[in-house]
Amino acid sequence: MMTCNSCEREFDSDNMRWFGDDPYCEDCFFDSFTFCSRCEETIDREYVRYNSSDEAMCSDCY
Repeated sequence: MMTCNSCEREFDSDNMRWFGDDPYCEDCFFDSFTFCSRCEETIDREYVRYNSSDEAMCSDCY
């Protein structure tokens, strides 16, 4: 079992996603992060940028 870095509930390790060294449950991961539409890098939603087509992009691809 692993503890989610956000909600602090325990989940089976097969149901966890990682950002850096921190494990997140599926719900918390998708609430906090998204993927760059160009390079597929994981992006913290606080730092995501959107192009003119409203696609999420990391700062390198924007």
